[in-house]
Amino acid sequence: MSVTAAFDAVAGSYDQARRRLVPRFDDFYGTAVEVAAPPLWAALASTRPGRDHRRV
Repeated sequence: MSVTAAFDAVAGSYDQARRRLVPRFDDFYGTAVEVAAPPLWAALASTRPGRDHRRV
């Protein structure tokens, strides 16, 4: 079995398993995204084309 086939075989049930194991799964990951989003956007904005990325 290829890696792709093995991945596809379990991918559909992955979130279902996480929801059984992690209380308030959607709230947990929603909060993680809210917390990570501002620094992630700042990092992406600081590396946009045309900017000098070198620190002086």
